[in-house]
Amino acid sequence: MTISSYIIDNITIRSVNVISEAISIRDEMKKNAHKYLWVHASELEDIFTLQDMFGVHPLTVEAILHENQPSKIDEYAKYTFAIIDGIAEIKEESVSKKNEEKLSSVMLIEDDLYMLLELRWIITVNIYNQHFEENIKKKIKAVVQQNTRNISDSTSFTVDETSFDNTKKDTLKKNELIFSLALEEMVLSYYPIIDDINVDLEQTEEDILDETSNSYKQRTKSHLSHILLLRKKISFIERTLGMMSQAFQDFVDKKNVIDTHYEPFESSSPSGASSITKDFKSTTIFSQDSIRKMRSLNDRIIYLRNDVENMHQRVISLRETHNSSLSANLNETIRTLTVIATIVLPLTLITGIYGMNFKFMPELTSPFGYYYALGLIAALGGGMILYFKRKRWI
Repeated sequence: MTISSYIIDNITIRSVNVISEAISIRDEMKKNAHKYLWVHASELEDIFTLQDMFGVHPLTVEAILHENQPSKIDEYAKYTFAIIDGIAEIKEESVSKKNEEKLSSVMLIEDDLYMLLELRWIITVNIYNQHFEENIKKKIKAVVQQNTRNISDSTSFTVDETSFDNTKKDTLKKNELIFSLALEEMVLSYYPIIDDINVDLEQTEEDILDETSNSYKQRTKSHLSHILLLRKKISFIERTLGMMSQAFQDFVDKKNVIDTHYEPFESSSPSGASSITKDFKSTTIFSQDSIRKMRSLNDRIIYLRNDVENMHQRVISLRETHNSSLSANLNETIRTLTVIATIVLPLTLITGIYGMNFKFMPELTSPFGYYYALGLIAALGGGMILYFKRKRWI
């Protein structure tokens, strides 16, 4: 089963089976207005199981099944539907054509989060983040423990004849809390990936600049492809963060208050499946605290976007550095070849002169002519080498 469900109140979080216990869960929530239902699915196809039970609109189902949708937060008649762009790392293996070795590289893919938020329940759907559900549960338990401590440790004081009591403060509705925690979890998933890319950028830059290192000699030919891969990753992150930030901003600008007077827990669906949705009424979904939380998360996204933009500029500089390094190496090679050609040129001239077929050449009849020619070649070549070294050309 890839569907998990929980009943949450102010002091407990309890695992339930929303498929087999639909009727008892509905009755329990009708009797206890402070209890909320959270359903998490780790497969996209699970939405078919939940569709009739929660009255999910067909357009919502279609949006969930068609992956890689842009981030958005839509308001339906009975719930708010959100698509939040996330990212995940997967290892991709390939076989080298030269030596048939297995090569592995880390690729980035979209890991979207789908949420359906109603007055008393929330549904989350996420595939690749294996720690998503567990992280949300830990944070909920921390909030529950904090509420328990607040109840047992009441304090009140008066300032300017105004009384403050921490036991009377309004607590965030649990479905809103999960909605905020899920958004935060998606934002937090970007941090380790961005940190890894920053480390990769620094290492690649060191490899390019350090020509004497073994990694430079081994990766010179692959530097450009690695830089292009980094640029693709950064562009991908920049695009997803941009869509997420735009969705947050658009939703916050709409004041995020839905005025509805419907019965969100309706009767059973035509297919006969047990329905959770029946006999509950309310007028708002998002509180001002939730709106503030979304603004805060949007600020963090903007910070991440600035960091990613700086990374994008670093990649451009890195590519320029790579091209400069290649040009410097090419210039060094050309200079070395030029020095060798310059040294060999006069030596070739000498051998060419003594290779002429004239009948009368003094050195040809001398018993020391051969050694004289070799000595002249050695002296001229050695002198040019010393001269070039003195000029620091070699």
